Amino acid sequence: QAAVREGRGFLVAFNDSQEMAMGLGSTWELPKVPTGEAYISLKLSDTTGAVMGETLKVLVPVARLLSAILRVPVDIDFVNIPLQVSQIIDLYEGKFDIRERSQTPDVMIDLSDLLPYIVTQLEPLVGQSRGGNFVLTQQNLDVIAAANIEDYATTLVLNLPPPRDVYNAADYAGIRDQVTAFTTQALVGLNTKQLNSEVPVLDELETYSYLSLFLGLLVNMSMIVFMLLSFIILYSLFMYSVDSRNYEAGVLRLVGLRKTGVVQLILAQVSLVAVPFWALGLVVGQALFIVAIGFLGQVVGTSLPTRLPPRAVLYGSILGLLWPFVAAIAPVWKAIGYAPYEAFSQRQSAAKAVKVEVMRERSSFSPWAFGIAVFLTLFGLLIYYFFPLALFSSNLSLLLTIFLVLLLAILFGLALIFLNFDRLLMVFVYSVFFFWESPLVKRLSKMNMVTHRSRNKQVYLMFSVSIALLVYLNAIGELQVTAIENTLKKEYGTSVRMYADGGSAIDRYACCKQRLEEIAQLPGVKSHTWVSETLGMHGQSIVRNLGRSFSQRVRTRAVPPNFQKTVYDGFHLVGYRESDRPYSIEEQMYSASGSQAMHMYERIKGTIGMEDESHFLLDMAFGDRRRIPYARMKCLAYYTSIAGLRVSRFDSRPTALTSFPTFLRLLDGKEPSIDTLPMDNILFEVDTKETSALDYAVIVRELTIMSAKMPGVQLFLYSDLEDALQQVNSLLSMAFLAVGVLAMIVCSFSLVTSMYANVYDQKKEIAILRALGLGNFHLFRIALGESLALLLTSCSVGILIGWIVAASQNVQQALFLDLPPSLSFPFLSVAVVYSIAIGTSLFGALLVCRKGRDDITSELRS
Repeated sequence: QAAVREGRGFLVAFNDSQEMAMGLGSTWELPKVPTGEAYISLKLSDTTGAVMGETLKVLVPVARLLSAILRVPVDIDFVNIPLQVSQIIDLYEGKFDIRERSQTPDVMIDLSDLLPYIVTQLEPLVGQSRGGNFVLTQQNLDVIAAANIEDYATTLVLNLPPPRDVYNAADYAGIRDQVTAFTTQALVGLNTKQLNSEVPVLDELETYSYLSLFLGLLVNMSMIVFMLLSFIILYSLFMYSVDSRNYEAGVLRLVGLRKTGVVQLILAQVSLVAVPFWALGLVVGQALFIVAIGFLGQVVGTSLPTRLPPRAVLYGSILGLLWPFVAAIAPVWKAIGYAPYEAFSQRQSAAKAVKVEVMRERSSFSPWAFGIAVFLTLFGLLIYYFFPLALFSSNLSLLLTIFLVLLLAILFGLALIFLNFDRLLMVFVYSVFFFWESPLVKRLSKMNMVTHRSRNKQVYLMFSVSIALLVYLNAIGELQVTAIENTLKKEYGTSVRMYADGGSAIDRYACCKQRLEEIAQLPGVKSHTWVSETLGMHGQSIVRNLGRSFSQRVRTRAVPPNFQKTVYDGFHLVGYRESDRPYSIEEQMYSASGSQAMHMYERIKGTIGMEDESHFLLDMAFGDRRRIPYARMKCLAYYTSIAGLRVSRFDSRPTALTSFPTFLRLLDGKEPSIDTLPMDNILFEVDTKETSALDYAVIVRELTIMSAKMPGVQLFLYSDLEDALQQVNSLLSMAFLAVGVLAMIVCSFSLVTSMYANVYDQKKEIAILRALGLGNFHLFRIALGESLALLLTSCSVGILIGWIVAASQNVQQALFLDLPPSLSFPFLSVAVVYSIAIGTSLFGALLVCRKGRDDITSELRS
């Protein structure tokens, strides 16, 4: 005879066609549940052993539903509905609310079949009395069959009207305002006193709002740097065009062209550069956006709009059409400042190793000093006002924007500091890497560093800033993912955790003591531990100094001696410990000296004015108003961070730990033994990397079954988030690496342009050296030495600047989150940086070698 297999779960009846029309479960691909069949969850399948095609007898409670339809008390508690298993579901694809693992749907049927199922099972009960006053009649059955099941719904699900683009915005505050306005408008006219409303999508978005906000700020930071780089390269191109064509401009001025004509010529050149590349940029951007959105949609498992957002088109249009004209202001000013005779007198070499400027003191007013003073004054005033405004208004977006501005100030400030040491660093790098060169090549390369210093400074600044951005973005992107990972590890303590939702306790330890021991013996479970409910379950506990003049309310919990060995390592930060002993603090609490001691949060020490080794009084007031005598205690250690207890420096009631014997003694007989103590959470140490997938599935199944039998108990699995975090980390690394490489490519154009301009200015000197016997290979070595020294120096400086800025943010973040520093060096990005630098130097040196093919006499006559 086959054994009867039972399982408990949630029955959900849903209208599939209506939900698809409203956009609920957009990636749900299963068809409508056929009549007489049901979809069941993988959890229920594991519990009952049910397989596809098997018929289950589902015992459904119907008393409340029938009483509501018939408007009389009905004492028919359950009906037994036979359903054939059509599908076994593991992923719900956004169809149901699965935020609480223990309350996910287990049996799913079509809504239109629910009442016919019930009527069919009630037909044999017509005319029968079940011992109460109610007797089911055929008329009652007809009323039930004619009822509209939607009139008795207990949950109403609303969705925004299509296309629902509000969720695609990066600003969580804007999304919250629009969703709240829609919810308020939708609930107008309803009896809100009998309804509890919630916004699950908004709640989930809030979880990632900080990450989204921070990534948005990083993108804005990248845009600012790109705008600066594009300004410098456009300025260099237009300035080179003005310098190289001053002779033609002089001729045109002699034949009658006015200054306005010169301006129009330059603006026409700017338009020929800006308009085509603006259009090309939008087309390429749209193509890359489609590829990126397709990849991102596969990662998150949903469909995303592939059209460029209007704001992106606006920013691109401003950058592509307006920015070139802004960069051309200084070249235009220089062009109209040329007199015709100056254009004809500059046909000699433009390269100057020594430049002397004679300045006449006409006025004590300095525009540059005035501009810097105004900028610093405005910067200080804005920070002075907006920083406290962000704190008082709890405007996190404004606060992070202020931090971003300060980080940019640090980045550009460091770049300008190192810019003053460019020649010294270049000579040092050249001496290190080109010590083997001949004296002639060395001397000419170092002379070029002096002669070309003005243009080299622009390249040096662009490369150092762009590489600093690349290193900073890659380091910070990984740091944010690591911070989220460490925050989850610190909050939940272990890879597998059972905890009570809503602040209630799980249950008394005796209820599942044997079952916990059995699960602890499963392959893959290294150890398990648990944390008691607070002393506040019977009253409150207050820590006072010996004079009882200062006090602090605390949450006193008991932990086993293996607590610290079970939770994640690296999160237990201790500011003071009574003695350095070979065992943990929790183990020390179970010693004779530790029976009168506690492990407390460090902030308590300052609140009640304690010293490291001071004693204190623990005051306990229970619900019956009876106070036990003060317990004189001492502190074994003060922690600043600890895993598994959800401790925060902003908590008004910090947690204090003690041993179970001490905990029972403090309860003064309220609980007779450990077995009667309620549990706050249960933690299991499972190494997911060493445990096989089959063993891990067995552990999860057993814990899921166990948690399903405890109302309000949730099961947290870190493995559910680990893969997503790794994907996000890889995606961010690729995206930021691509941004950095793109910035370096832009800078490479600047280097090539600068080297070409240098060669053009020195064409007479190069022709003389060639006439004296200098070959193409010598020209290549001279140019390679200069360009490689320039790029290696700027790359190294940029890496150092980016790492300093990232380290500064890491220290600040560790201060806010009470997490250990976790910044890692982006070796891949550094390798890419140096590879592109060497490749760009080789390309620029080969470009210089082309001058070796020109006719010497033509170069000398030009």
